[in-house]
Amino acid sequence: MKFRFDRGEYYIISQEPIPESGSSRFLVKYASLYIYAVKGSLSEQNCYDGSVIRYMDCFLLILPDNYMQQAVLWRDFYRCFGAYYEDLIDDRWNIECIRMLISHIDARKGFDQSKIVLDFGCGSGLSTKVTVRGKIVGYEPVEEMRKQAQQRGMELLTREDIQNMPGHTFDAVFSSYVFHMAVLEEDIELVLGHMKEGAVWVANFYKNINLEYMNEVFQRHGCKVKRLKIQEERYGAVYEYQK
Repeated sequence: MKFRFDRGEYYIISQEPIPESGSSRFLVKYASLYIYAVKGSLSEQNCYDGSVIRYMDCFLLILPDNYMQQAVLWRDFYRCFGAYYEDLIDDRWNIECIRMLISHIDARKGFDQSKIVLDFGCGSGLSTKVTVRGKIVGYEPVEEMRKQAQQRGMELLTREDIQNMPGHTFDAVFSSYVFHMAVLEEDIELVLGHMKEGAVWVANFYKNINLEYMNEVFQRHGCKVKRLKIQEERYGAVYEYQK
């Protein structure tokens, strides 16, 4: 598939067919996603029923109510558009967010050559552009994104790699622009099982999506939950979870 991205034009992404209007045109169904092209001005309020969010300045995503279905939508969205990811973002803000999360870890725990930090949901491997004293390894389930991280030389772990690791491997974990994508509790539980006692996981919440749900997940697994005093609208709320 080929896509042309122009600011002011949107693609509507949905798991269900939506009524076409004079401004929208059905393009294709890819995996679970119905993809529509939209021309002209279009707002969330006067568009379609459901939870609609603007994303990456090119998309209107219609999120299903069911959390598991949201996870499927996000997975298939990045299967479809992941190869274009860095064409769609201002990576300066993503890198600054990563740097902010890493700086907080460094202030709390201290980095040195012995530290192993997991970039959970590492995407295209932008954390390789941030200088650290410790070792950062990545976990990314979407193949289209993994390829980009590998091309940057990032060391990547699979789910099976993490499962087979000895317990208490990770000194810290961070997630930059990840938790809005309906991350499954089983994946959180897996990583927590391989974090050292007292280790921290820091993450931001794009548009504060899924904030309450994720806080409940970490509390359920015995973590201390703390909101950080970081004021930057582009990041959303930033939280620390201590094991």
